[in-house]
Amino acid sequence: MSEQPSTWYWGFALPADVHARAQATVNRLLGGDAGAEANSEAAQVVSELVLAGLDSYYTIPTQMVPLSPRLKKAADGSVQAVYKGIRMVISQFFRQRNEAELQELARYLDAMLHESPANQTAHLVFPIDEALYNKAQSLIRAVQTEPRPRDHLDEIVATLSQMVTEGITHYYERPVNLVRLGGLTRKTVDMTMKGVGKGIRSLIDHLVRQLSDDQLRELSHHVASLLHEKPAASAAP
Repeated sequence: MSEQPSTWYWGFALPADVHARAQATVNRLLGGDAGAEANSEAAQVVSELVLAGLDSYYTIPTQMVPLSPRLKKAADGSVQAVYKGIRMVISQFFRQRNEAELQELARYLDAMLHESPANQTAHLVFPIDEALYNKAQSLIRAVQTEPRPRDHLDEIVATLSQMVTEGITHYYERPVNLVRLGGLTRKTVDMTMKGVGKGIRSLIDHLVRQLSDDQLRELSHHVASLLHEKPAASAAP
């Protein structure tokens, strides 16, 4: 018997209704029976997934470690700008996708939807390499066990920023590469997503550096819930 390597993921929990709609849409697209509204339906589902992601990446953390009114107002404005940019990209992206492209995108999304019936949970995930997974876990342990978590601020910001880069790759670049976009459309959405990534990294850097040691400890438990490992499976040699 040989051991297949473990797989490490980063991803957020999905509300049951959002997961159900996403999976149903994927199934219809793969079955070729999505109908005339297939493009708008796909765009709507992706928009709902984006909102679920913003809840996990922003709303829940800021509920766990409340920000000052001034900082919260500024952060809310930044998140709204990010969401506006993403919605524009979604609209452009799904406007003229043909059936074959929608099916290819459905297969990609299907691979990101992970359900755990035993825990009655579902997540939208993407794979990360072992080094990044271990780095994140090491930082979480340090924040939770060391007396001065703020000593690790630079590492925390850098690691979360790296997760943003990975997220843009899996949420945007790879799906876009599965279809054919016109040159102008591709240039427009690429520029928009570049701005989105810059905005998110700037927000992370600003917000994380405002947190106290106790707030970092509290937030580390939520970050830990975004890391997932698929155990190695035994395989015949």
